[in-house]
Amino acid sequence: MKAFTRSYDMRCVALRLNGVFYYNAPFAKFVYRFPVDCPEKAPEGKGYIDGGLSEHVDARDVARIIDMALQKIDELPNAYEAFNVWSCTHYNCETKIAYRAKYPQYGDLVDNIKGYNGLFSIEKAQKLLGYEPEWTWRKGNVEPTNDGKPLPPFPF
Repeated sequence: MKAFTRSYDMRCVALRLNGVFYYNAPFAKFVYRFPVDCPEKAPEGKGYIDGGLSEHVDARDVARIIDMALQKIDELPNAYEAFNVWSCTHYNCETKIAYRAKYPQYGDLVDNIKGYNGLFSIEKAQKLLGYEPEWTWRKGNVEPTNDGKPLPPFPF
């Protein structure tokens, strides 16, 4: 996309979305479970991150950041800009605590993650676009999907 931007002398924005959560879709409760208790130890298994990152972006925040990018595209410092985008993590503990417990082999690689931030920084989107996650279970405007009960049969 960056090469395309240079070749055609145009401006582009790439959004790196971390798992899009559709709040009104029945399947969302099967894919995204939050809040989740902080892991106490690494699961038996492969020894690397597999499956989800335990974070997501609400579809409404995707719409917001697209609008922000379109409004500011001519003001961005480069013709091509890429932004990581997420709304919320799933753990009820700080992210670095969860990842240190779940993946101890990564050691201090997670120590710079602040609070409940995601694994990939959204600082660039915050600085250049003014993006702040709005739709999160932490703010109370998204209904938690993990009620502690076993999941019912998959509806599809």
